[in-house]
Amino acid sequence: MRLADRQILLPVLRANAAPYARLYERARAQSGYAECLCRTPPPKLVIRSRAGRFHLACWPGGGAEHAVDCDFHRLDALSGRSTYTQAAILETETGTTIRLDAALTLRLAGSATIPTQSSPLPVEGIGRRTVGLLGLLHFLWEHARLNIWRTGWRRNWANCYVQLSRPIQDCLINRQDLTEALHVVPPYQPQTAFQTDAVFEAFVSRLIRQGKSGRRGLLLGELKSIAPTKYGARVMLRHLRTPVFIALPLLERIQHKYRPAFSKVRADHSRQIALLVVERTAKGNLSVVEAAVMLTNRAYVPGDSSYEVLMADHLIASGRSFLKPMHYDGGAVFPDFILTDVEPFCYVEVYGITGRESYEERKRAKQNYYRSAGMSVIEWEVAASLPPLTRTRPAARR
Repeated sequence: MRLADRQILLPVLRANAAPYARLYERARAQSGYAECLCRTPPPKLVIRSRAGRFHLACWPGGGAEHAVDCDFHRLDALSGRSTYTQAAILETETGTTIRLDAALTLRLAGSATIPTQSSPLPVEGIGRRTVGLLGLLHFLWEHARLNIWRTGWRRNWANCYVQLSRPIQDCLINRQDLTEALHVVPPYQPQTAFQTDAVFEAFVSRLIRQGKSGRRGLLLGELKSIAPTKYGARVMLRHLRTPVFIALPLLERIQHKYRPAFSKVRADHSRQIALLVVERTAKGNLSVVEAAVMLTNRAYVPGDSSYEVLMADHLIASGRSFLKPMHYDGGAVFPDFILTDVEPFCYVEVYGITGRESYEERKRAKQNYYRSAGMSVIEWEVAASLPPLTRTRPAARR
């Protein structure tokens, strides 16, 4: 990175930005931006500050200008984010504003609660004016770069937690600060358990019912278990000791809506990531009022089906670097994976359904497009063995 007239490594800035505060201020005063030295000419970076703490962000619309292995590289054209209008997701130099179609504020009428819509009703498909709960989960995952894998990486929930903390900064959701509306469950560590418990209690304390209004919150973590209770079900998230409760009709609807996430993939192959809208009951418990659940492999790379989870594992085992396009709330068609360690990129398609005419039509349309565009594609018909994916080294020149 270049700040004013100084070159600094990005990991150094992220580890401890405080000593460079004056340098950030000087860069803002002189040019108004920082520069990423991943390419020539260097792409611009936004300089943002929050409570006196500076950080860098991708210049709006400039993700493709960065090198593929750069932390700021983004392929916006291969993201479900392209299906929204600016009313749904607006990114500027000062931050990101999101209009979520799930209500986070309530108007209380006697003992009943009436959701307060702070945005228009959602519009399906291309041109949506609001973001659904799955769309928000995909936004967070994509901007944390958790849909990307590089050769030699290792990833656990602690890594995910650190990376998920970045897109939350400078983000408003339904006019609320996302850092207050959303609690990402941190990894359990005995030495910091008291502190993490206090942060969670602060989150819960904000879910108040006062006068004629109330607040809901967003809870993000990995599903650990779902067990029946007398009145519904108890949901446990990994690394969180406090249970949340859900009514059986809602649980059944969520399991049906997100069937791939609840598919019977071997336990050592998959994870389930849940984004829950919760409210506090009169007895102080947390109750789920809406949820989105996403399937990933053990390295937290998303998959839209159990077969895609197997392919993600196969890509990692084969030593490949790749990207998983995020669909958000749907409406656009993308390849299942993109190999980014070759130029031009190679697409990977997983064909997991047979005998359904609508699926076969989409499959043929994709194949015809790839063929006419001269694109490199690796296809896997799931009835066959997984294809070889190990990169072949070019022959040595004599």
